[in-house]
Amino acid sequence: MAIAISFLDAPLKSRAVGMTNPLVLGIGRLVFCALNAVEAGAVMVLIVCAVAGEWVGQPAGVLAVVAVVVLALRPVGTRPAVNRRSDEVLAAGADGPSSHAHRA
Repeated sequence: MAIAISFLDAPLKSRAVGMTNPLVLGIGRLVFCALNAVEAGAVMVLIVCAVAGEWVGQPAGVLAVVAVVVLALRPVGTRPAVNRRSDEVLAAGADGPSSHAHRA
């Protein structure tokens, strides 16, 4: 889902006829907020499966930990910077250059 949203939905939405920068930013915030909620649910299911399946110390447990870390890093590591940038663009009322945090 993250790949589809990040590499298909977001770039195409910004090129659609009639889409203004504020509209694209507003929709993007809603979509990524929903994605983060779905990912949080998936993390909880993964943790329950890891504990119930006694994956600790097993290869599946290591992969579960990696998945949880990766899923936690994006919203915690990049979302605040992306939100700051979109706030700046919305406050200025003009288009701005793309954010490096968004690429991350």
